[in-house]
Amino acid sequence: MRFDAFSSGPYRRFWLGSIASVGSTQLYFIGMAWLVFELSNSALDLGLLGAATAVPTILATLVGGLMDNVLIIKLRKEYLSVAHCGLKNY
Repeated sequence: MRFDAFSSGPYRRFWLGSIASVGSTQLYFIGMAWLVFELSNSALDLGLLGAATAVPTILATLVGGLMDNVLIIKLRKEYLSVAHCGLKNY
């Protein structure tokens, strides 16, 4: 299978950089969990670490989605009112 997008140099660099970034982030989380477990030898502390990293991500996703929905509705109303005025004057 051949991917034509990889024939573009800038896209190929972007893709490789993204893979490196995601891979290093995953290694960071594994290392952090390993360190917590080695220092505490407690599954509870490991679970608290997982919750401490997951809860902010979940909350930011929910707030960001809500803000996006509100913004889309506001922009849609403005766009429709401008389009209505344009059609009315046409």
